Amino acid sequence: MNNILFNIDEIVSVCHATVLQQSSESVFVSDILTDSRHATIGSNSLFVALKGRKHNGHQYIEEAYSKGIKAFLISEDSIAISANDIVVLKVSDTMLALQQLAAAHRSKFNIPTIAITGSNGKTVVKEWLFQLLSPDFSIIRSPKSYNSQVGVPLSVCKLRSEHQMAIFEAGISQTGEMIKLEKVIQPTAGIFTNIGTAHDENFINHSQKTAEKLQLFVNCKKLVYCSDYYDIAEKLISSGLNKKIELFSWGSKEGSLLQIKKSESTENSTVISAIFNSKHISVTIPFIDKASIENATHCWAFMLMEGYDNNVVDQRLQKLNSIEMRLEVKEGINGCTIINDSYNSDINSLSIAIDFLEKNKEYRQKTLVLSDILQSGKQNETLVKEIASLIERRGIDRFIGIGPVLAANKKYFSDEASFYANTDSFLREYDLVNFRNEMILLKGARQFGFERIGALLESKAHETILSTDLNALTHNINFFKSKLPSKTRMMAMVKAFAYGSGSIEIARHLEYHRLDYLAVAYTDEGVTLRKAGITTPIMVMSPEDSNHYFLFRYNLEPEIFSLSSLQKIFVSTKEFEEIIDLPIKIHIKFDSGMHRLGFAETDIEELSNMLVENKKYIQVASAFSHFSASDETEHNLFTLEQLDSFNVMADKLEKKLDKKFLRHIANSAGALRFPDAHLDMVRVGIGLYGIDPSGNYSHDLKPVVTLKTRVLQIKEIAPGESIGYSRKAISENTRTTATLAIGYADGLHWVMGNGNWKVCINGHLVPLIGNICMDMCMVDITGIDNISEGDEVEIFGTNCLLQDYAKAMGTIAYEALTSVSSRVKRVYIQQD
Repeated sequence: MNNILFNIDEIVSVCHATVLQQSSESVFVSDILTDSRHATIGSNSLFVALKGRKHNGHQYIEEAYSKGIKAFLISEDSIAISANDIVVLKVSDTMLALQQLAAAHRSKFNIPTIAITGSNGKTVVKEWLFQLLSPDFSIIRSPKSYNSQVGVPLSVCKLRSEHQMAIFEAGISQTGEMIKLEKVIQPTAGIFTNIGTAHDENFINHSQKTAEKLQLFVNCKKLVYCSDYYDIAEKLISSGLNKKIELFSWGSKEGSLLQIKKSESTENSTVISAIFNSKHISVTIPFIDKASIENATHCWAFMLMEGYDNNVVDQRLQKLNSIEMRLEVKEGINGCTIINDSYNSDINSLSIAIDFLEKNKEYRQKTLVLSDILQSGKQNETLVKEIASLIERRGIDRFIGIGPVLAANKKYFSDEASFYANTDSFLREYDLVNFRNEMILLKGARQFGFERIGALLESKAHETILSTDLNALTHNINFFKSKLPSKTRMMAMVKAFAYGSGSIEIARHLEYHRLDYLAVAYTDEGVTLRKAGITTPIMVMSPEDSNHYFLFRYNLEPEIFSLSSLQKIFVSTKEFEEIIDLPIKIHIKFDSGMHRLGFAETDIEELSNMLVENKKYIQVASAFSHFSASDETEHNLFTLEQLDSFNVMADKLEKKLDKKFLRHIANSAGALRFPDAHLDMVRVGIGLYGIDPSGNYSHDLKPVVTLKTRVLQIKEIAPGESIGYSRKAISENTRTTATLAIGYADGLHWVMGNGNWKVCINGHLVPLIGNICMDMCMVDITGIDNISEGDEVEIFGTNCLLQDYAKAMGTIAYEALTSVSSRVKRVYIQQD
């Protein structure tokens, strides 16, 4: 009963809910769920149907019920299911109700609760405080960066009786949000990390944003902040909070309780010296970058505020681990895919990692390799029972436990599970050839060194990597959705290997975020996605006549652009009529002015007759066309003419068929620049990858892909010596070069050499010199001291923009991205 959060009567009381349906069975709630994709049988979860501008959780109640959820909190008048074993509660605002439930749960615990906010560093400070304080307390903290209006209450609802301290982070994007989170967290102490530019667009100025963030601490007993941030220091005074709560300031200014005197960095550590209580003290941290120094100093200040001896703090700070807040997906050996989650190892983050695992439907076999979970604050046997229950509920097929705690409690797992005392034992005793055609999740505490397992399971060891940031992709999806009417659908282009970034993983992510359609160029691309478990509707833009059977077999929807192509589809549907599902959905392409493919207005009469005559076999899912130059201002009039032309043709066809169908014409640029072209659906391609061809919204989109490599060797070149093939680079003076593990066989075009492009190494932009070789190239790093062999090099990404890279190539971003060679390893990163 320790895991019960609420009974139904408590929920009704807390949320002022109306009972629409009462189960014939007793129902209690052990967890709260807002995403039906994460529902599992036996979890005793309450599904809260949240509503937003572009989403409605009520649409997924049936899915949640099918996965075993029996309790629902809704704001609409009814739901799509009727069963005797469910409880349905209605409130006016499900988001408010979620926060009320979390606040009620939080009020049951009288423990120190630390709240962290700021523009940057929240998650790192939270994780480092956990590392520093966990020897003394059983601590719960927000999983990953769960700091939103939804994430905070979900985090707080994880509080249990064994916890002695809580650390939660809170983030906001607009006014009025923080006071809601304060009521949920009810912090006793706080840390305000800094104030920066994040979400500036939703605030008048930094002063207003600072005041909003300070709402988190209005009922705190004490607060740590950096006095060097003027807006924070000033607003603490003007708001009167300096008189209500105990302030612990640190910074370089006189008057700070912890006055920083200097920071001295060596190759891999920094000594921070300060004056505290009129005494000179110092600590050493294993980091040298500015952000880490600031984050560590927040932790140092907090520990001092709590009365810790500085010698103890120094010892613990020296052992801080870097925080890897990302989850990587890589191609593995023997047809496997490897998910390497290097984030913290605890039961909550394990559940989140399994959520990601479940997005991948291609593999029947799902394997979890898990180390002992350290510093959980729970008895070992209790923790292992929770892990075993989670694995059983979530459908993990193979479990491999590494560590003495898991091995000692193997009786709680299935007989097929295997256990090893440590990572060395696993690598020595387990034959990796046994991994075949499966999805493998590696989830290990840092001291177990799971990176060794990951390195052996990866199929490609090439130093050059095309990295896809799935969080940035999500941001871009949401940005485009924010520009569309609520009823306008979105089709994502994943043709050409998803613009070179890898079609299967990208399609999985797009499907997870419930895009309405995917589009590929050829039938075999669609078949590949279907075999990978993708169920979202897929339009095929260039269906080959010889592949019609596979179109039908895998439920793919062809583009039809001519009377002859339509006639061939009719013939094939009749040929395979006995073994396929009819009618076949098709997409009619109109030529509105691009003059590449498509029906003309003069074809509509014959087209409509053919469609009517064969309606048993064919159903028109949509009619569409292509803009020629929607990204170019000088062609705005022509774009509008295309839109008018398309609508005229679509109107005529719709009238002839006496049946509605979807309409779409806008590409990425068209979706952003021409609201009248949104129609029923937009087709977004390069925009999802952070590229706005018009340039108007580039600052709103995030780069998704990064091409990076490594420094192989550093050389000193004497005056008069040449570099590379054909001796194109002759040194006038002594200079230093670095040879990189990328060449034109990887997609770095030959034209980029001889100073035509600069790459980024450790924050320095350095030019390519000499001719590009097949597998390597050289850069000039003369006068730069902090570059070493093995260092990472960005070819394009955040510092070297893809748009500029394409311009240097003399081409467009589409070609630059799709020209990255297939031999380059694709890695997919997710941070939340």
